Amino acid sequence: MQKLLGQPLALAWLAIPPLVVLALGILGMRKSKPAKATAWLTIGFALAGFVGGEAIGLASYFEALESSQWTAASFNMFAAPLIGAIWSIPAGALGWGLVAIVSVIRMRRSGEKPLQVELAAAVGFTVVGASLLVVLGVSHVSRQRQALRMEYASHAKLSADELRALVTEAMADSARSTEASALASREDCPEDLLRKLAAHNDTTRAGVAYNANTPLDLLEQFSQPTQAEMVRFTVASNKRLTLTLIEKLAADPSPEVRIAVVRRADVSRALVEMLAKDPVDRVSSNAARILKSQ
Repeated sequence: MQKLLGQPLALAWLAIPPLVVLALGILGMRKSKPAKATAWLTIGFALAGFVGGEAIGLASYFEALESSQWTAASFNMFAAPLIGAIWSIPAGALGWGLVAIVSVIRMRRSGEKPLQVELAAAVGFTVVGASLLVVLGVSHVSRQRQALRMEYASHAKLSADELRALVTEAMADSARSTEASALASREDCPEDLLRKLAAHNDTTRAGVAYNANTPLDLLEQFSQPTQAEMVRFTVASNKRLTLTLIEKLAADPSPEVRIAVVRRADVSRALVEMLAKDPVDRVSSNAARILKSQ
């Protein structure tokens, strides 16, 4: 979100439309034009929700762009309006409900008696809209916390004791498997911790399989067909693999693992030629492209 805050034009483009519409709605309320005021305020709240959701998507876009994650950046750029649309629905409901509650209060002050259905609808829309916005907000905060944990686990300078403490915490919570995997992929992760993490779940094992300092006996273990595909796929890209393990993974039952072998910088031409005859088209096409570029 900090990246988005550094983009004043993007912020202005996001903030001005809902502010203008909300101002029109408030002006309509002041001039006692309830129908127009309700419409403008409902649209204004919906636009504000859309802006909030789109801001989340754009923040992710700028973060991915800065870290050169082009695929993620493209996805977040196109996903931003969809996220905004999702947020606009409960925000619009909340806006309509609040305006309806204000109208009911005004009716009572003027001596009119509002219908029970009007009051129920006003309260219902307000409660449902507010509840959904809270759920979306809590979900976003949870994802942000997870992203921050991942960033910390991957790049923070940690002492040996801090690293061990984080590994213990992450392994104790099944919801923090991706964090444990990030810790396992750190270059400063010692061998005893790598072996400990290798006994965790598949997500964590994939992190160990990625680490170039992982002992060869663990890499051999991760190359077995009994291991999860994600583990075998990750180990197929490990720079420390021996020729024997590379050849073994080239015959892996999973096409994705064989593609990972083809894309290795140190893969032999003979192995690429063999995989160019692979029965799975995406494997053979990848191998063919490699051969043409050599």
